This record gives sequence, C-alpha cells and structure tokens, in this order.
Amino acid sequence: MEWVYVLADQMLTIILLVAVFELVLYVVLFVTTSNRTQQLFDSLKNMLRGIKDPPEKDSSRDIHDEITVLLDCAESIRRSSSEDFKRLLSNIQIQNSRKLDLKTHGLNCWNNVAAAIVQIFPLLGILGTILASLIRNGCFLSTLSPTTNSPINKH
Repeated sequence: MEWVYVLADQMLTIILLVAVFELVLYVVLFVTTSNRTQQLFDSLKNMLRGIKDPPEKDSSRDIHDEITVLLDCAESIRRSSSEDFKRLLSNIQIQNSRKLDLKTHGLNCWNNVAAAIVQIFPLLGILGTILASLIRNGCFLSTLSPTTNSPINKH
C-alpha cells in the first residue's frame, strides 16, 4: 500500500506533467495545422493556375478567407462550361496525385489524444482528492505499520 502514499504525494506533479505535455501537444498541433493550411492554400492556387481571371491576393485577408475565395472561384469556374473548366480539371488531377489528404492521419490521431487528455484532468483531480481524504482519514494506516513501512517515517 506504499504506492498509494507515493501516488497521493506526487499527484500535483503528475497533473503538472500532464498539463505541460498537453501544452506542448497543442503547440505542435497548431504548427502542424498551420502548415497543412498553407499546403491547402498552395494546392488551391496551383489548381487555378492558367485560369484567365484568377482571384487577386488580398493581404488584408487571412489565409482561411483566401482559401474561401479560391474555392468560390473554383466553384464559379465549375459552373461555367468553358476552356477554364477543362484547365481546372487538368490541374485538379495533377494536385490529386500529390495525395495531400492522405497525410493527415497522424494529425488526426494526435488531435484525438489531445482531446482525450483534456478529459483526464478532472479525473486526476478527483483521484488526488479521494486519495488525500482516504489517507487523512486513516483508511490505509491499518495495512501499514506506522513505524516501519510508512513513507512518512523513512526520512
């Protein structure tokens, strides 16, 4: 039963380590998603290469708005049956061969891990509280001799 005392004593450290891991994980996910967003933007720009009237880049818009503009442009080209539509289809086939969408499995897995870790924090807090109250009430003292096995007296 000594492990109960050690676990209860180190609960704050465990929670802090999980929090640091979670923070690092979210930073890595943010950087990875930013890179994926930039790849999507580049891919959409490449799909519209050779089109007569491509949308103009506006530095006041963020990248997500730029992606929306590019998608709207591609949709308007799709509705028109013109030479631009054939060019768009050709460019889409070229971009599809890059298989960018298949490279997101790791990102999805780590995103799920980060979401699950958020659920662990309340459970760790509850476990720490239960262990502390059991120790405080002496529930584990009957199984350990206070003079020989208690981690408190080992100093």
